[in-house]
Amino acid sequence: MKRIEVQLTDENIHGLFAVSLVDAPAIESGWVALRDQRDTTAPILMAGEASKQTITGAILIPNKPIYRVSPTGEEFEIVFTGAVIEQLRDKFMFEKRTDHVTEMHEIGVNGVYMVEMWMVADSENDKAAALGLSVPPGTLMCTMKVNNPDVWEKMKSGDYTGFSIEAYLDMEKLALSQQDDPELKILLEVLGLVDGLLS
Repeated sequence: MKRIEVQLTDENIHGLFAVSLVDAPAIESGWVALRDQRDTTAPILMAGEASKQTITGAILIPNKPIYRVSPTGEEFEIVFTGAVIEQLRDKFMFEKRTDHVTEMHEIGVNGVYMVEMWMVADSENDKAAALGLSVPPGTLMCTMKVNNPDVWEKMKSGDYTGFSIEAYLDMEKLALSQQDDPELKILLEVLGLVDGLLS
């Protein structure tokens, strides 16, 4: 299976512009959000987080192959390097997009916003590990505050289980179809509209 590496070659165009709350994150890493121990069907929320109405999880994991299918039916994998993840983080924060949140890459959400974002430096000693999340160095993490009652109920019921990105990105050349274009510029919405390139 072919594998392509995400690149950011045009800072005026490319970058992360929103984070979406989704039911099946492409990076296969959910958030930590406290389950009533008497209710084994409810989602696991981390102690203390339920009363704060915050959720913490990974947004991107470096070098993790993510399976995709192109609109023409061809299968491939994409990967984000640590350097590209860092670029995405920097531009996202510079553009002050911390309240750009959607549900399932479709609906903008009010009352949900990012309160912190960081990259894991030490897998064993990072805050992510303290929260029970096992992720490699270079993983982009965030915590969001959920002040929207309807969205919070969806979190508690397990309708949403993790984060997904929405970004304009460049990819290393890959023959997804019989095109000669040296770069495929694709709107990636991690659980997105282009047949879910990163769902």
